[in-house]
Amino acid sequence: KTWHVTEKNEADALRFLEKRPKDKPFFVNVAFFATHAVDGDKRQYLPQNQSLSMYVDDVIPDPVTNTLDAYKRLPSFFGDRNEGRTRWRWRFDTPEKQQSMMKNYYRM
Repeated sequence: KTWHVTEKNEADALRFLEKRPKDKPFFVNVAFFATHAVDGDKRQYLPQNQSLSMYVDDVIPDPVTNTLDAYKRLPSFFGDRNEGRTRWRWRFDTPEKQQSMMKNYYRM
């Protein structure tokens, strides 16, 4: 089976809970990494197949700060060579990308 990282983390945690010694205390912390973007993959956000039907007909509104004027008011270190700006271009520099990325982010 090809696992989505979220499914694998969930299965591992459930397996632990089922097999742990019942007479001993325990602690389990499950970290779901999936809400992070995947560098090197142009899709960036990779939701599980079961959530792909969500938000299909929705339009995600632009943040009110998604303007060139707002960008120009940022401190100078947020220039075009800043890594954050590079990643913004990967994800949000066209309305189509912004819709696709935000929908996939929300699907995770």
